[in-house]
Amino acid sequence: MRQSTAWFCYVCLVVLRFAGVVQRGYVHPDEFFQSGQELFFGTHRDVDDGLSPGADRWRANSVPWEFEPRHAVRSSVPTYFMTLVPLRLYVKAVRPWLLPLSREQQAGTPQSTQTSNNSDGRFGLDTIKTPEMDDLTGREVLLLPRVFMAILSVIFFDMPLWHLAKSRTNQEPGLPAEMLVLASSWPCLVFGVRPFTNTLEAMALSALLLVADRASRNDSTVMKLALGVICSVGVFVRFTFVCYAFPVMVIFLWHRLMRSRSKGLFELTLIGSTFLAVSTAFVLADAQYYSETNPSAHQQYYCDTLNYIAPLNAFLYNSKRTNLENHGIHPRITHALVNMPMLFGPLALFGFARIAKVAFKVVKGEMRPERESSFTQASCQATILVGTILLSCAPHQEPRFLLPTIIPIIALYGKRVLGKEAFPLTLWIWVVFNLLLCIFFGWLHQGGVVPSLLRMHWQQDQPLGRAEDVVYYKTYMPPTFLSRPTLHGSMRTGEEVCRAEDHNAGGCDIIERKRPSRIFDLRGETSISLLHAINNILACDKYPENSPEAGSGVIMLVLPNAAMRTLTDT
Repeated sequence: MRQSTAWFCYVCLVVLRFAGVVQRGYVHPDEFFQSGQELFFGTHRDVDDGLSPGADRWRANSVPWEFEPRHAVRSSVPTYFMTLVPLRLYVKAVRPWLLPLSREQQAGTPQSTQTSNNSDGRFGLDTIKTPEMDDLTGREVLLLPRVFMAILSVIFFDMPLWHLAKSRTNQEPGLPAEMLVLASSWPCLVFGVRPFTNTLEAMALSALLLVADRASRNDSTVMKLALGVICSVGVFVRFTFVCYAFPVMVIFLWHRLMRSRSKGLFELTLIGSTFLAVSTAFVLADAQYYSETNPSAHQQYYCDTLNYIAPLNAFLYNSKRTNLENHGIHPRITHALVNMPMLFGPLALFGFARIAKVAFKVVKGEMRPERESSFTQASCQATILVGTILLSCAPHQEPRFLLPTIIPIIALYGKRVLGKEAFPLTLWIWVVFNLLLCIFFGWLHQGGVVPSLLRMHWQQDQPLGRAEDVVYYKTYMPPTFLSRPTLHGSMRTGEEVCRAEDHNAGGCDIIERKRPSRIFDLRGETSISLLHAINNILACDKYPENSPEAGSGVIMLVLPNAAMRTLTDT
């Protein structure tokens, strides 16, 4: 392929990646419930809206169990980074230019009632989340973190892969073929633009491979410090990062110790000290967050700090099979036989062929050290093999758990898809494979949940009236933050709103006073449970029928077509 054509295709694929932020597909609930979007902007259950316990048990919960203080299996810092950082930048720097408000509109806009409880000067939620963010719509909270992740994917996917590909001794000048393989892969086009912690973990691993490769070539102290920082960040993003980073660090330290034992020990101490220092900062930030969400522990901040070591809590939780049974049990070979081919298609087959070839040579006694085997090649092979084996020890296995292997596997076998050593049929298989899965997971999979929530406040002109109770049945967990209304000049959350002229005159009229929509999650319950929940919702509104707070008596049911056919047949 000519270089001009290759660059044109690569730029088009990067543009397609950024355009993919508007994908409507719902890959997995963790995209919304572990990224901080639902945690910080969802509809919380502590609002008294007249719902009885009989119906409240189905109420959608915006606080994921991972972030409850009694579990504390997730660090709060990645959620700040993926969600609050881009939203704060948008609110402070971009939004005033896109949505300019006149002084009269600003005077008529109600001020947030949120107050900061961070009076002791410690780092906390109120340090990053500002009152202006309370006016963000569901669409803004959805799209801005995705744009942010797309930018990060170019920095932490494309740039490290470029360096790793160029470090190969037989690399040709110009755009590496591996870059086109990455840009056209469906994990990059779908996962790469979504705030999954798995995506952040993959970025941390690619950065680790890049820094480790450079640090193996020189004695820079900054590189060693960066290794400690990256390892700590990766572990607090997801504790499974240890499975991928461990072989890389072992190979790196072995290379350094073989050159100079004294320098190797010094670098090990430097990396370890940096790791502990950054990890301590993570633990203190998490302790602050969880103490704020748990008032009984707020006064025992320093005493309870050790209870909020998120990677340790996550490891202990996942080490118990009884806990994993709540999330699904899979055969131990699921990662190797199902998840790896589902993510990488032909690349996974090339990896299996390589493993089989090496095993055959070992059995025949013909295995010899490869003279051209580089540090990058050894690290990539080790992190894929060791990471997959260690994660396969756990009985709960999902494809996204293997997402961090995207850069190593493309760096090793990308040329077999698009290069001189590739078969023409392989390229067509690669294109069709990624096109189909990108359409399925990016647009079709549970594709009605997100649009239904975004359009919830457009349902006011229905013949029966506005549906203030929405029931989701046989779907993924509905992220309630998507139903946030537009709060520019008027509120639809049951608050009194002043017109600009009334505010200036010292008076205030009620424009409208409607309670926010109540969202219920029936998950995969039976049709009998569905009818029971609907009866409870209709029968237990405690407000008088004609009061402004009373519901309309209209319930909107959101469910897949297959579930609808099942209900109508019964």
